Amino acid sequence: MRQIMKPNIYTSIRKPPPTFEIAERPCLDQLVDLYEGNFRLLRQLVPGLHGFTGSSVSLSADTPDLHLQIIEQSPYTSQFSLTWYFDWNNRRCPEPDFRLRASHDASLLEVISFQAGGGVVVQGNTHRPMACHVLSTLDWKWQVNIFLKKWLGYCLENGHRFPAEQPHSISADLITPGNS
Repeated sequence: MRQIMKPNIYTSIRKPPPTFEIAERPCLDQLVDLYEGNFRLLRQLVPGLHGFTGSSVSLSADTPDLHLQIIEQSPYTSQFSLTWYFDWNNRRCPEPDFRLRASHDASLLEVISFQAGGGVVVQGNTHRPMACHVLSTLDWKWQVNIFLKKWLGYCLENGHRFPAEQPHSISADLITPGNS
């Protein structure tokens, strides 16, 4: 017996609906490999991250300024945010706004949380995914870290780099004519 499909939004367009599912379910080993790859990209972008404090900005002619804000430094890890800022309704909005943890001794970079879509905080398993189904923690970590990998690559391709050592401001009273 032949089934007749009722027209809906997906059958009335030529292309199939976009899918955000993972073709093959990732395993923990693949996730760790992704963390390692993201750490390598981070080392190209911010080679001196472990010595940074406060905030820094990378400028590029082709993309928005990239903002780095150190949240916490410890002997083996760094927690920081990485974002672009856009003006939206007279407000300065981060997009995407990643909070990341770099494990320097293990050479891993993972997403702790990120803010996307005009202020929707996405963290762990507490978000509402596009298909309105609950993703496992592993699936969520996989998807958000894949996005981070692509975004870091894009930033690098467009010339973003932070210096190997964080520049320090020089007090005006230290520079006097004839002492330079």
